[in-house]
Amino acid sequence: MIPWIKYISKLFFINVVFGCSYFFGQTSIDSLKHVLAADHSPRTNLDALGELIMAYMDSDLDSALFYCDQYNSLAIKLDDSDQIAKSYFYYTSIYGTGGNYQQLSTYAYPALEHFRSNEDAQGQIDILVILARMNGAKSEFEKAYSNYEEALQLAENNDYYDALVMINVGISNTKFLEQKLEEAETYLQKAVDIATTFPLKDSSEYLAKIYTNLGNVNSARTNDLEAIKYYKKSHNYYRKTNDKFGISLTAFNIGDVYNYNDMYDSAYKYFNITLDMGHELHNFEELYYAYLGFTELYERQNNYEKALEYQKLKFAYKDSIQIQKYDKAVVELEQQYNAEKKAAELASKEKEVALANQQKEKDQSTIKLLAIGGGVLAILSIALLFLYRRVSNANQVIKEQRNSIDQTLKQKEILLQEVHHRVKNNLQLIASLLNLQLMNLESSPAKRAIEESKSRVQAIALMHKGLYQDENYDAVNLPSYINELVDNLKTLSSSSLKSIDFKVNIESISLDIDKSVPIGLIISELISNSLKHAFVGLESGEINISITRDKDNLLLTYSDNGVGLPDNFNIEEQESLGYTIISALSDQLNGQLIFESLSPLKLLLRF
Repeated sequence: MIPWIKYISKLFFINVVFGCSYFFGQTSIDSLKHVLAADHSPRTNLDALGELIMAYMDSDLDSALFYCDQYNSLAIKLDDSDQIAKSYFYYTSIYGTGGNYQQLSTYAYPALEHFRSNEDAQGQIDILVILARMNGAKSEFEKAYSNYEEALQLAENNDYYDALVMINVGISNTKFLEQKLEEAETYLQKAVDIATTFPLKDSSEYLAKIYTNLGNVNSARTNDLEAIKYYKKSHNYYRKTNDKFGISLTAFNIGDVYNYNDMYDSAYKYFNITLDMGHELHNFEELYYAYLGFTELYERQNNYEKALEYQKLKFAYKDSIQIQKYDKAVVELEQQYNAEKKAAELASKEKEVALANQQKEKDQSTIKLLAIGGGVLAILSIALLFLYRRVSNANQVIKEQRNSIDQTLKQKEILLQEVHHRVKNNLQLIASLLNLQLMNLESSPAKRAIEESKSRVQAIALMHKGLYQDENYDAVNLPSYINELVDNLKTLSSSSLKSIDFKVNIESISLDIDKSVPIGLIISELISNSLKHAFVGLESGEINISITRDKDNLLLTYSDNGVGLPDNFNIEEQESLGYTIISALSDQLNGQLIFESLSPLKLLLRF
């Protein structure tokens, strides 16, 4: 495969389910979040959540998953089976886009069964196409074709022409994966026939993508002239729809074909189009590929000075791509700053209203004095009416300002909840990566080290999970956190033949993050150490954990009925990582660590 295929193949599998591609600006996203913060009806909130999920689907899967969780929770609260199934479809789409096929399967099949029972043909087609793409990516081609065949039958029976285009493109992609390039081209030609024969929502957008795929197939067959023909058709359709990303992509593909056929002037022309689009879109990735094209162009012409010049630019924009991905985070922070600024302005306005009320009281006192004169009764009545209206208007202003403040606070709570959710997801991802590493290790010491590291990461992830699930975002409910942590660590004991009984007694206590994380890690290290060493030669065992109030302090008590520690044990002289972590975390808590008994082990930590 020649080098430029690496770039064009990106488009080959992106958003072939045309009906599932949505594009939203930042303004639309902000307005949808405002709808949620305004606390509308549950149905209105479901609609806003659904649009937010689709808005983030192509660019930020963490945010899409965060709002999908909220959608699912609200659907369950309403006990609405249709909305629950729809949330499963959203989960399926998110995990399919992220390549998490295990989670995708968890939600896809229940959603498919629901759509079948409701005879929802479009819902069945959407799920079947996602399952087919998954099976194709896993090289389970027969399953993929079976999914596509069922979807094709539904689309033909209901005259869903858009779906017929989508399915034929999907089958072509699977044929491409099997390197059955002639068959792949046949299905794409079928998609062209449907898009040019039947009424579609936007046939130009479909044809642009289909012709790009036809170019890809012919490129893989090294049929360069046919590839250029199709890329140029696609390029013209993208210009017709003013899709600047599509214009840039097809221009790069055309330039690359010309370049590898030594037609340098034509290649230079199209690489310049990609460069212009990159500048117009302010997109570093498009600029990176433009400079990649120029680098290879000058290398083939043996103009190494120019090639080096563009190589430097290519690497500069490659580094900038990652920076561009964080622009959204900067925008979020700016919005938070503006919200706080608005809150300060509202507080200032409230002070002005308070001063106005004081002035009104003075005016009322003056009116009372004037009321003594019976001759001015009519004037007094008019004045009182005027003041009443001013007070009513001022009260209405105060009420509106308070509602605005409440909405701003709710937005900040949602943002903070989303931050903790993302941190938990990232830590779970790290734990999953460590789990994958375990599968490739044969060394027992290395496996134990990775397992211990995974337990520590999961201990911190559980704490963040507790923060975003509770309404108190700066403190952790200790009984819930420790019990869930212990349940998670019990899996270590289930891998052996020993029967270990865990007894946990935690008083109702809330701790901030700085204390919760060390406590969780200390308990995790102690349990791991007991499971590895305390019950050697024993068939069963017992581990006791309690946290109680001790005057102005808290007291952690940990014990097991195992073989215990050596009589000359001194934690400060231990070289093992586990006891080093326990000692360091105890110091971080300004705690007093006491080994009340070495055999059997009983440890006290007062902090």
